[in-house]
Amino acid sequence: MFSGLSDSRSISSPAASGDRAAAGERPQREARVLLAVGLALLVLSGIHPRDRHVDSRGRAGLRGGPRARGHGPPVPLTPLAYRLIFIHALILMAGGHYTYTEVPLGFRVRDLFGLARNHYDRLGHFAQGFVPAILARLEAARPPL
Repeated sequence: MFSGLSDSRSISSPAASGDRAAAGERPQREARVLLAVGLALLVLSGIHPRDRHVDSRGRAGLRGGPRARGHGPPVPLTPLAYRLIFIHALILMAGGHYTYTEVPLGFRVRDLFGLARNHYDRLGHFAQGFVPAILARLEAARPPL
């Protein structure tokens, strides 16, 4: 009935399997680079923060990421997930280092749009809701192992 259709998954050649291995290695390499850059920035953000209490609370939030993935066998995330986690961590680190009301990027946005105050805290709140929601959606869409 479906003799004209072929299942491309059943065809395997050394070149095709090598391409898949190389394609699978790229996201892992990117994840390792993002982790290394993120850890370096985390160390830098801890040097002379404006408020040590706010900085330590931000770092507590960063520690939650590995704990959330600690259940079950390790499954690699998508490149989008790694990038979102990295961006979210940058927002938390900047907010922790400067305090959310004193982040320089927030002052630039305030001046650009003529706002009354620094709204960087809103970016942090948006990321606190958006990034976990997208990660949950990506996890729910993942086929079962």
